[in-house]
Amino acid sequence: MKFKKILTYSLPFLLSLQLFACNGPNTTHNMTTELIEFSEWVNKNAAQSETISEENWNTLNAEFERRAATLESSIDEWDETDRQLWLDLESTWAVAKQNVSQRYGQESTIDQELSLDTVSVQ
Repeated sequence: MKFKKILTYSLPFLLSLQLFACNGPNTTHNMTTELIEFSEWVNKNAAQSETISEENWNTLNAEFERRAATLESSIDEWDETDRQLWLDLESTWAVAKQNVSQRYGQESTIDQELSLDTVSVQ
């Protein structure tokens, strides 16, 4: 009789505990949150790519590579929305990277031309 009483009172508690455990936060939600935070970071820093110094850009690019590697390690857990967001982030960063490399590539070309002109004038 005592066993039946214990079972009667503990069964609802155990069932509610199971429901809570199954409906708790999962890794997919956490991954989406991390991707959204990374997306905000990428968009903010990609927008600065037109005015940022080359040294600061190199620091940001290294940070991007580090964070991207961390996120890519769990790519198997992503759903289709996360994968599409990731592709958008990669393309946004690639455009920013291209803008910076063109800008500093042109500046270094101009610097080389100026140094050649200076050498030929002497």
